[in-house]
Amino acid sequence: MKKFSLILCFVFAMFFLQFHTVGAVNNQLSQEKLDMLLKIVAGDWYDHDGNMVISIHDGYLNGCSVAAGFDWAGSRASGCAIFRILEGTGLRDLRISWWRGGGGAGHFVQIDKGEHLHITPNEYFFESVAGIHLGMTTDEVEAKYGKAQRIAEGQDFFDGKPNRIRCYYPNMGVVLWLDGKSIVRISLLKDSPLHFERSGLNCWNAPEEYAKAYSMDRIPSLPKKKDDGRAYGIGHGEFLYFGPDMSYVGLDIYPY
Repeated sequence: MKKFSLILCFVFAMFFLQFHTVGAVNNQLSQEKLDMLLKIVAGDWYDHDGNMVISIHDGYLNGCSVAAGFDWAGSRASGCAIFRILEGTGLRDLRISWWRGGGGAGHFVQIDKGEHLHITPNEYFFESVAGIHLGMTTDEVEAKYGKAQRIAEGQDFFDGKPNRIRCYYPNMGVVLWLDGKSIVRISLLKDSPLHFERSGLNCWNAPEEYAKAYSMDRIPSLPKKKDDGRAYGIGHGEFLYFGPDMSYVGLDIYPY
């Protein structure tokens, strides 16, 4: 078992070289809290292509012992912390974020703002637009549709709060919100010729049609302002947001 663990550490060494070595940390976690967080992020985690990137089990990450934890922020459902692992070449710090939003694209871990990693190598999303789905990487989208117009974090736009970097495809009428390299919201705009692939709906359909198509427990209420934060769950860890007068419909992994 020990030999196997050392082999795993070596195999994944090149992957971890892109992340932090030991750096400045503040609050070290007790062993009890570290064990709790390791249970939260436990599992085999896969990238979009179905490749296992990290495996966290029984206090080991890719076969390397987790020596300590630091700077936990957030909660059990959504948070981040620094995990210090003992590799064959020494200690290394990894910043791991997690979101446990009800399964599917809404259940992931993320290392240092990289790609979202999911608990299953199989299809993990529910809804999509033109083959674009939540959790997909921008590299994959750009390989198919070309470079997008970038909208900087903090720059105002008409599809919601400007709190993330976004990619805008004017000819498609689609805006993609990003978290690191992964898509966390797909905004379908009023002028878009596209539609949600599972339901066939777009901005020209009424809220009542959305309620029926996704078996919602209530009919969506359209906001007066561009984003009032009301989310409508469609299952599988995915949510819909609606703009004033159906100016956009946003598919999101976050319920706020």
